[in-house]
Amino acid sequence: SSALVDGMPVSQKAVLSYPRLVERHRARTAGAKLRPFDRLPRAQAGVLFGRAAQLDDLIARLRQREDVCVWGPAGFGKTALAAEALRHVVGTTQKTLAASPFPDGVAVLDLYRSKADPHRVWHQLADKFSADIPAELPARERAERACAGRRALVVVEGAEEAADGTRLHDLLAVLDETVVRLVLTRNVAQVFHAHPVRLDAELAPGEALSLLRK
Repeated sequence: SSALVDGMPVSQKAVLSYPRLVERHRARTAGAKLRPFDRLPRAQAGVLFGRAAQLDDLIARLRQREDVCVWGPAGFGKTALAAEALRHVVGTTQKTLAASPFPDGVAVLDLYRSKADPHRVWHQLADKFSADIPAELPARERAERACAGRRALVVVEGAEEAADGTRLHDLLAVLDETVVRLVLTRNVAQVFHAHPVRLDAELAPGEALSLLRK
């Protein structure tokens, strides 16, 4: 026999099984985690010119899933360098991201915007990585639960807003050991437990000359 659902004939068996299918779907999606694919702000990243040695170094370190700290003064191309390295390592689509060393996503934490406020940063992390962790839980607990076991990359833009290495370390302590950290900073005190990529020198003479010719 058949019944009508939204004016369409449907077998009685299908009608009876529909509630069970809904429950199975809810069970499968309960605790579902997101796969963020953040990009560095284009206005801040600009266009990378030169820095070939540093770019190759950063790409190699990220592919090996190493923590990296890109350090240098303002205007020396830290964000542009990171953006170009990410293009090589994770690509530009969800498919290339899934095949990269960071299949669970790339999340950018802009400390210029959040002013390095721990609760704001931790809530941002939780919202990026997990859709169902209750918002009323403490921010630190939400972030720790959302990041647990994630093979992901967290990029910290404007890390100097966190003042020193100790405060930045505390801010990122919620990240699981499976999460790789890419820190962009002007503050040399924040180069800790990470491979440093230094951008504190002017362009090489050949690179500078090529730039002037453009």
